[in-house]
Amino acid sequence: MAEIKESNEKRVAKPRFTLHDYIHLILSNWYWFILALLICGLAAEYYIRRTPPVYQRTASLLIKDSRKGTGAELAAFSDIAGVMGRHSVDNEIYILQSRTLMEKVVEKYDLATTYTCKGRIRTTDLYGRAPMTVEFLTIGNSESGSFTYTMNEDGTANITNFSNESFSAKVAPGDTISTPLGKIVMTRTKSFDKYSHLEVKVARHTHNDAIEHYRSKLKCEIADKQSSVVNLTMNDEVPKRAEDVINGVIDAYHADAIKEKQKISDITEQFINERLASLSEELNIADSDVANFKQDNQLYSPENEATMISNEIARLNEESIKLGVELSVAEYILEVATADGDKIVLMPAFDIAAQGSSTSLSKEIETYNKGVLEYQRLTIHSVNNPVVTEMQTQLSSLRSSIITSLKSYIQTLKVQIKDISEKQDSVYASMKDSPTKEKDLMAIMRDQSVKQQLYIYLKEKAEENQITRATVESNARTIDRAHGSDKPISPKKTLIYLIAIVIGLIVPFAILYIRELLNTKVRSHKEVEDALSAPFIGMVPRYEGKIANGGIVVREDGRDIVSESFRILRTNLSFMSVDNPVKVIMLTSSVPHSGKTFVASNLAATLATAGSRVLLVDLDLRRRTMSKLMGHRNDRRGVTSYLTGNIESINDAIMPSEIDPNLEILFSGPQPPNPTELLMSKRMKELIESLRERYDYIIIDSVPALAVADAMVIDRYVDHTIYVVREGNLDRSQLPDIETLYQEKKLHNMSILFNGATFAKRSYGYGYGYGYGYNDEDMSPWKRRWRNFKSLFKKR
Repeated sequence: MAEIKESNEKRVAKPRFTLHDYIHLILSNWYWFILALLICGLAAEYYIRRTPPVYQRTASLLIKDSRKGTGAELAAFSDIAGVMGRHSVDNEIYILQSRTLMEKVVEKYDLATTYTCKGRIRTTDLYGRAPMTVEFLTIGNSESGSFTYTMNEDGTANITNFSNESFSAKVAPGDTISTPLGKIVMTRTKSFDKYSHLEVKVARHTHNDAIEHYRSKLKCEIADKQSSVVNLTMNDEVPKRAEDVINGVIDAYHADAIKEKQKISDITEQFINERLASLSEELNIADSDVANFKQDNQLYSPENEATMISNEIARLNEESIKLGVELSVAEYILEVATADGDKIVLMPAFDIAAQGSSTSLSKEIETYNKGVLEYQRLTIHSVNNPVVTEMQTQLSSLRSSIITSLKSYIQTLKVQIKDISEKQDSVYASMKDSPTKEKDLMAIMRDQSVKQQLYIYLKEKAEENQITRATVESNARTIDRAHGSDKPISPKKTLIYLIAIVIGLIVPFAILYIRELLNTKVRSHKEVEDALSAPFIGMVPRYEGKIANGGIVVREDGRDIVSESFRILRTNLSFMSVDNPVKVIMLTSSVPHSGKTFVASNLAATLATAGSRVLLVDLDLRRRTMSKLMGHRNDRRGVTSYLTGNIESINDAIMPSEIDPNLEILFSGPQPPNPTELLMSKRMKELIESLRERYDYIIIDSVPALAVADAMVIDRYVDHTIYVVREGNLDRSQLPDIETLYQEKKLHNMSILFNGATFAKRSYGYGYGYGYGYNDEDMSPWKRRWRNFKSLFKKR
């Protein structure tokens, strides 16, 4: 028996959902989908109305290549140039997103103070549109608070609702008033007349919160991997504020970049001014020495003695002057470079090469100064940047190289000057006949000429430095200032409505699908056929009409689906009684409410309309379902009256039927205390034997077989057992028990009838849903289509 039970459990089919089942599930519960779509649609509309629109503004910057124009001479310093080049754009993006720049923007546009008004659905930001602005005179950058103000007809404002303070006051525009947030001044704006009716909430945020808020909203990205164009993007509820923030960051960035570059010019200017002041005094002294010497020695026309000076002396003097200028410049640059020890500082930018020196030294200083500016810009925002550390190492190395070159260069200049001086002495010595006074005068004039040439050179450099300072450019060029569409980028109405539709469809479907998965009831005849090996005698569809005539709904000339299903059942019974005559038929089930009484009554009526003499017997002695349905009172005669001996003849209990003269009914009678014992009595056996002789068919409405033993007792008297399984009533876990009854032959000639079937397809046909409807031929094509369409929306 254990093996049979195990085998039966394996036969139980799991519920299978087909595409047809899904479609019917949706159509039969269409109202839930309509309701869900309506709710989701309203929720989406509310969300769209409540969510402030967000606009996008974008600007573009072209980052310039700081390495351009350095020349091929700098090949020896390609390492540091490469480092700066690779990270140039990334460094500029880092600076654009720095806290320093955003802090300037927050202060410029007072972004730490916000103005809002609350509407019926959402709160509106009044940036640039507030009727009055508030200036906080004494509140610190780390303090915050809020209050509201409303306008009066006389132009004053009532302020109230301060954070954690019960303070209110009346303020006139321009007046200073002390409040819990310190002293404030309120000023009318151009929007005063337009928005004076609003109740405005003023919120003062800490500077740090405001800076970090807008830093997080500002996005800087490279437009293309192959270019150095940077796009600055910001999304905000107020497009004007987004434009102000982006343009403010760009302006601050340009200003800082220009200021950093002008530092070289400032240092050069300081050096030139100091040297000019010193040279001016020295020239005055030299001029005085020349004048005094001439006066003392009465030399008023040195040109008359110029024939004494050879062309060689003139050439040597010119070279000596040039070398003296270069030596002074080189010594000052070395002094600046070594003044602060190993500290990385800017060096004066002089074109030493113009004086005849090596070109590479001037280019080294130029490259070094560019690197120092980049280094200083980065250290303003972050010291721990790995790029900063790498640049510091490279610049220190380049600075040491420059200092070494300067010292070598100075030493070379001194040697050259000494050599020229010796040549001059040699020339002077050869001029034995030259007057000593003119020799001394030439020495004084030579010193004067050196200082004069150096003074002129510095004056020229001062003018060049001023021109360079005035023409300093930023590291980037603005391609487009902040701009954007007037259409908001969010909320995206189409997407939100689409999501609402998807949710409105998915949620009810998921709930219905889960409900179906959790539903363990038998849902189709296919499940029963797969789980049971007992013969399938027929299928009765669910009756949707009103029950009358004691539950008998079939008609002799009925062409409806229920009447036809019972005719098929009658035919199937006739096939089963070919070899073994079937006269006594019992209907039972596993659980109550399976429709045994409905099937028994209508089967009996169908057999009677075919001319057979039929007796319908109610042997459900416990519940008396059929007797109650047909209006038979408990105190009237019935089976129990005969079995207990209260009546001698069963004829006294048999009642004729109003449905058909061939149909008679034997009700259960008064409810007994011992129904099982009565059914096992000898009198019960004699009753069935006597009734067999009188009727063609005896249809017995019995109790559930798995609930009480009555059905097993009655089974000894019957020829055939119809086991009724009702859709949606029997749990699938009970199917193995039915199979066990069949395998162990506990019920005579057991067959299965599927009751209460719902046909998702158009109509009933031959017990297996072939799709042919017997009453279709009475309908017009349009009526038939309308009926079939409506059937799709009926619940199972």
